[in-house]
Amino acid sequence: MAMTPSEQTVLDRRAQGLARPRRRTKSRHNWRRVLVFTLLGKPYGVDLDRLEAIIRIGDIYPVPMTPPHLQGIIRRQGQSITLVSLRHFFDRGAEGVYDADYALIVGAGSKRFAIQAEDVDGVLRLDPEAVRPPPDNMDPSQRPYVSGVTADGVVILSMESLVAADHFAAGQPGRQRADPRTQERP
Repeated sequence: MAMTPSEQTVLDRRAQGLARPRRRTKSRHNWRRVLVFTLLGKPYGVDLDRLEAIIRIGDIYPVPMTPPHLQGIIRRQGQSITLVSLRHFFDRGAEGVYDADYALIVGAGSKRFAIQAEDVDGVLRLDPEAVRPPPDNMDPSQRPYVSGVTADGVVILSMESLVAADHFAAGQPGRQRADPRTQERP
């Protein structure tokens, strides 16, 4: 069955339209990819380019004379990694052990550490324009360490700001975990 010239013209136009590259309004390369995790019952995020691995927390080896937010050392593939509790980091008066199942192994500059997380929710691909600065009513203990907030309320943390904090590694005088070997026994 032969085509008429008008049918051939229609097919030629369709073929030309399909052969043209798609115009994209936003490049996928500019999108920000963020791992979303649960911390204290709220969604937080960390940029995927800062994430090395997600592991289940096994044994935690406490380190005496460290600030409460430094929960101890965990082991992964023969390496020792500092485990950080953001609950204790944000709220320096928090007491007790923070129970979380996951450790997000992250890096910032030359620092490598693990963040405790209750759950891992998945990865978001975000248009950078959709990430807003921290709102004015955000908890002041968290605000300096937040790079942005999504419309859905995911708080995206800045690993660089965390490790640059004065109390990240040093802690506060008088707020350090005691060495159980030197405590008096009743």
